[in-house]
Amino acid sequence: MNESDKIKVVWLCHFSNEEVRQLYPRKTKRPLYKFARKILGLHKKEEFGVDFAAWITAGIEEVRKHDDLELHIVSPQTDMKGLCCEFESHGVYYHFYNPNWTLLMMNLVKNLNLWLKLQNSSCFAKRFIKKIKPDIVDLIGVENIYHSCAILYLDEAIPKMITLQTFYSNPDTLQLRPYKINSLNWKLERKLLPQYHYFNLTSLQYKKLLLEINPNAVTFSFSFMAIKLPQIEEVEKEYDFINFASGLGKPKGPLDTLHALAIVKKQYPNVRLNFSGKIEGTGVEKKDYDELIEKYGLQDNVSFTSYHETQRDLFRHIKKARFAVLPIYFDIVPGTLIQAMYYELPAVTYATYGTPNINKDDERILIAERGNVEQLAEKMLILLDNPQTAEVLKKKAKEWADIRFDNTRLYYRLLEGYKAVIAHEKLGNPIPERLLLK
Repeated sequence: MNESDKIKVVWLCHFSNEEVRQLYPRKTKRPLYKFARKILGLHKKEEFGVDFAAWITAGIEEVRKHDDLELHIVSPQTDMKGLCCEFESHGVYYHFYNPNWTLLMMNLVKNLNLWLKLQNSSCFAKRFIKKIKPDIVDLIGVENIYHSCAILYLDEAIPKMITLQTFYSNPDTLQLRPYKINSLNWKLERKLLPQYHYFNLTSLQYKKLLLEINPNAVTFSFSFMAIKLPQIEEVEKEYDFINFASGLGKPKGPLDTLHALAIVKKQYPNVRLNFSGKIEGTGVEKKDYDELIEKYGLQDNVSFTSYHETQRDLFRHIKKARFAVLPIYFDIVPGTLIQAMYYELPAVTYATYGTPNINKDDERILIAERGNVEQLAEKMLILLDNPQTAEVLKKKAKEWADIRFDNTRLYYRLLEGYKAVIAHEKLGNPIPERLLLK
């Protein structure tokens, strides 16, 4: 394909992976950063240079396989030396900037309009995009305001799409995080969502929420690409259950897991549970775990494993468990659940906006009512009591996960969506019905 025929796309996003960390100048010790966090009363943050937002990496890897899209990544990197860095790797163009001033202002300034005037992320992004001259800009992750704010300052003539990673200002989340309604993230999302027309959404529930504040939104059916997970050797089982996430905050249900484990222990006194992930700074403190562990006498049943630097380390660790217990409150289909299914850990989870769809035509996971720890315990006991049932679930879940990793299909659907938006904006062509979320 001729270069002139390619669609030039900008992803405004935040991600990191091992490959790109080798390609820009980095600060690894960052004493001033640690000092600033201490002065601001923020939790200690030791892990620098870890993988996150794997769906971005998966998308980049898929784009590399095709020649009909020129991809530019405009992204903040907190550990970068200097203010800006640009480079190309395997046909993808990276435009990185340092967002630390913007992040500092987020902790010092709570007035949205004032913060928007003081932040500098939009200056970097605007400068990059003016030079790139893209056919379309896709903002991935409105909730991350230290980069999503940039879209407010771009040329109005550039077609723009919003890809929702989550719906941060979902009123449902206030049950667990009532403070969110006063956050800059909430306020900026509520400011952004009504202003734009084209959205990639992963669920009908998100569409319902969006249309309440933006009745004119055009909503595309969308699924995030996923990194083809590596094959991991079999390891000796050390735990019956594992609850894992990058951060084990309340929405991941760790305390619900402990309540349920106490019920399970009545029938299985030696049941073993491992928590894998960051605790500090998630809103659930270690003392919260310790209080429940002491209350229920779970000292010999529960263990903790710290954050894993690479996903391979994490996956090797989760295979030490027989089953996964992932009582997640708000994600559509949690990435951790997909990972558990792929690595053949029969899983228990909560009914979220998306998890019941996994069982739409066959039972592949066990689902409890959200917040119902008695029912969560019942599902955990099913796995312990019925090895044959667990084996069937394991096989069916793995089959579903294998289909989920068809990134080529997802790529062409995304590309078709981009083309439809561009044609609608420039030529007035109608959006094909088959692309819309219904």
